[in-house]
Amino acid sequence: MPAAARISQVASTTSTPMPCPGSATTVFIRLASSGPIILRDRAVGYRAAPPLRWGHSVATGAVSTFRRSRRPPARDFSARRDVGHRMSRMVGAGPRSLCHALGAIALGAGLLGGCASGTALSIATTSPTGGADQIPATLSKPAGPGPFPAVVIMHDCSGLGPRSSGAPDRWANELVGRGYVVLIPDSFSTRGFPDGVCFDTSPRRVDVSPMRRNRDAYAALAHLRTLPFVDARRVGLMGGSHGGSTTLGTMAAPENDQSPQARERLVGFGAAVALYPGCAALTGRGYRPVAPVLILIGEKDDWTPAEPCRVLAEAAQRVGHPVTIKVYPGVYHSFDSHNPVRYVAARVNPNTPSGRGATTGGDPAAWADSIREVVAFFGRYLK
Repeated sequence: MPAAARISQVASTTSTPMPCPGSATTVFIRLASSGPIILRDRAVGYRAAPPLRWGHSVATGAVSTFRRSRRPPARDFSARRDVGHRMSRMVGAGPRSLCHALGAIALGAGLLGGCASGTALSIATTSPTGGADQIPATLSKPAGPGPFPAVVIMHDCSGLGPRSSGAPDRWANELVGRGYVVLIPDSFSTRGFPDGVCFDTSPRRVDVSPMRRNRDAYAALAHLRTLPFVDARRVGLMGGSHGGSTTLGTMAAPENDQSPQARERLVGFGAAVALYPGCAALTGRGYRPVAPVLILIGEKDDWTPAEPCRVLAEAAQRVGHPVTIKVYPGVYHSFDSHNPVRYVAARVNPNTPSGRGATTGGDPAAWADSIREVVAFFGRYLK
């Protein structure tokens, strides 16, 4: 093979579970100098070898997260890393975790265990112009047959490619570990924004605006309802920043009950969490969600300020709509990030005089509390 080793064996029929990030068992890619790579599938991206069936588990074809002390020999590490990056690009996921890059192998054979090792697939949605469209998505599920409650996670403005914040994956790990199926649709990569839109001011940016992404959220919901291990009546929605704004818009009651989207909204998501969303665009006409909504936001957020969200929540509460908000004192945008707080001048920000510049960064206390809040909220409405 020209530049990198190929994967010659990706699975076995033993019952060893697929490793999760941080798990005790370390399993490495089996490398060889020749042999076919995983069979390509036009719709899904990758599929497993035919003999594998639902209920079997990957034993030798998974990849290590390198979290444990039993690391591979130094001479093999670069080859494994190269294969991981190549596989990530093949499934359109960018340099995300190697578990995510190879996840499609697991789903094709029904192999996903209790970890958010995502499975690459494709879901049918509509394009920005209203035509038929297909977008990538990542599916994760707990161990067992289900049926499980599920959550759709809408990514932020950084997308799911090389510049991704990684927040959707972190939330997927938290939720899958608590018994939820998670589906993360990719609204950007196949629409010309593989690096996200955090710095993009082009007119085409409107094609992936939060209001346009509503279609992707409902397409993800429709896909989940086709899966035998998902309880179709218990599906929630969440997202942060751009994805948080998408979440709020998706949950808004239709202004016209006869509109094409009216029925899917009224019988749609059972609950939603919006993390540091932009609320200003929704405060003017009165916010009426179709199901309970929780907003979590930082007091010092200068990208999507907390005050419009407080106004939106209080106005909704006054007329009996179930919108709850929690504001974290002294906390900035992206409090669920592992990155330190920093100001980036080039970020597109309509809330500054120049239209640029925003502060983001993680806050461990807010992150820990947000996990408790989200788990309790979804536990109340989806379990």
